[in-house]
Amino acid sequence: MHHTQQPTINSIEYSEDNLFWFLMENRQLTTQSLNGIRSSVASVWKILHPKEIPIAEQALIAEFFAAKRKTEIFIPKPEHLMTWDTDLLVQYINQTWPVNSNITLHNLQLKTLILLCLATMGRRRSDLGRLQYKGNPSSS
Repeated sequence: MHHTQQPTINSIEYSEDNLFWFLMENRQLTTQSLNGIRSSVASVWKILHPKEIPIAEQALIAEFFAAKRKTEIFIPKPEHLMTWDTDLLVQYINQTWPVNSNITLHNLQLKTLILLCLATMGRRRSDLGRLQYKGNPSSS
C-alpha cells in the first residue's frame, strides 16, 4: 500500500518551515537520527541552493535541536558505569613522590594535577580541561 503525503511538499524547495514541520512530525526519533536526516537534506539543498544560508544555521532548526537535546535523557551503558578504587592511585602517588621537597618541579606539577583531579572528579563540570602546559621560560 502506497501512502502519499498530505499536503504534498516540494522536496527541492528551500524551506526551513517545511523541514521544521517534518522534524516535529518525527520528533519521537533520537536526536542523532533527526540530525542525520537534517544533514542529508542540508547536503542536497547546499547544491540546489548555494546562495541560501545553510539549513543548520537557520534559527528555527537550531532551536529545534537545542530543545530536542534538552528533552533527551542519557542513560549510560553498564560498561561506562564502572567504579575503581582511588586508594590505588593514592598509594601510587605516595610511592612515586613521597616527599615534595625532593622532587623536580615537573613531578610536583604532575602530583598536584593528579591530586586535583582526584579531589574534583565528583563534580559534573570541571575546569581542568583549561589547564595548559607551558614550557619552562628559562629553557628557551
